[in-house]
Amino acid sequence: MDLAMSAAPPPEGPVNPYAAPATPADMASVEGVAAHDLTREEVRAFVGKNHGYYWRNWQRATGSGLRVGFSWPAFFLSFAWMLYRKMYREFFIWGAAVFGLGVVRGVIESVTETNLDAVDKVENFVVAVAMGMLANGLYLRKARRVIADVRAREPDPERRVALLEVRGGTSWLGLVLGLAVAIGLGVLAAMVER
Repeated sequence: MDLAMSAAPPPEGPVNPYAAPATPADMASVEGVAAHDLTREEVRAFVGKNHGYYWRNWQRATGSGLRVGFSWPAFFLSFAWMLYRKMYREFFIWGAAVFGLGVVRGVIESVTETNLDAVDKVENFVVAVAMGMLANGLYLRKARRVIADVRAREPDPERRVALLEVRGGTSWLGLVLGLAVAIGLGVLAAMVER
């Protein structure tokens, strides 16, 4: 067999001889197909107590979409579920979107002088359904991102598991603080309306 034929082609473009070697996180695709790139031990360490549920759902995932089964806890508890699962970035993105919809609805109400309470109820239901449909996929995307980062930072498997347990899992503190902020904002909004 000719060795020249089995070698990888040279990289295109200029090569930096002083660049750090590629790490698994650089090569790992966060948007890969399913969760076949994750090990069960990594999922157990990252998710915590309900790892079996997520492992089964994530293994059935195909493609790079966010549809990975329906999450009833996320449907009923949307934002609280995100805070409990330490999905803070996703919480702020969804919160900003819902806040933006509320501002648009408020502007339309003030301009047209109509009551859009029915639209508010439909909006809340649509947000809950969307969260239920996308939650497992969003959580899988976060798991891939965190696990790829931990793999790149920590070569020792035992320390990697410990780091995944810290960076993953659940947070009652995040949930309580988030709910306190939400209640405070609700009280503030009610005071402004008066």
